[in-house]
Amino acid sequence: MNLENFYINVKKSDKFSPKSFVGKFILQGVWSDKDYWKLDRVLIEIYKFYKNKKLPKDIFAGIISIVADICGICEKSEIYITNKCYGKNIDNVIPDLYNRYERLNVLCKCIIYKDKFEDICFWYNKKEI
Repeated sequence: MNLENFYINVKKSDKFSPKSFVGKFILQGVWSDKDYWKLDRVLIEIYKFYKNKKLPKDIFAGIISIVADICGICEKSEIYITNKCYGKNIDNVIPDLYNRYERLNVLCKCIIYKDKFEDICFWYNKKEI
């Protein structure tokens, strides 16, 4: 499992990149769908790999860092969505910033608490190409 795209999104990591999803979010106030889906993919890999295993402390701390940096932002009205890339959902609702937060927050909680992620229906989903 390649965790490079995970660690570039962890602010406390020596691999952190200001060009990552989290970097753009905290430094520019931008939610980039394109960069989010890269992070989402590696988080799902982590979820699947550690589903029935103990989560290493560095990955646990990284997930907490990502959630704190993204979901801990109080003034969400100043966050702009760029590189929009999402699939249609069953209700044809255009996902807003809160739908995006919800997916990230729930995915991270499912990794930490070993909850099921596969059966959750989100309004913010990856666009099938």
